[in-house]
Amino acid sequence: MGTFSLKLPDSLIYEIESLSKKRGITKSLLVREAVVEYLHHNPNKNQGSFGDLASDLCGSIKGPGDLSTNKNYLDGFGE
Repeated sequence: MGTFSLKLPDSLIYEIESLSKKRGITKSLLVREAVVEYLHHNPNKNQGSFGDLASDLCGSIKGPGDLSTNKNYLDGFGE
């Protein structure tokens, strides 16, 4: 198991110490449990593919249906 060091406000350290004593576990175990809980049950809402992130925009603009596949629309592009 690796070691990870971080700085916390005194008030949070006090809460961690109090809860770890109340539960009868080490501070390290309490923090590990909290990190695992956060990472596994609170996924970052910003994660996902570009399509996932922009899904609310898909179909919101009118245009030709073959814009992504028809190379004729590229005529003169970049000139």
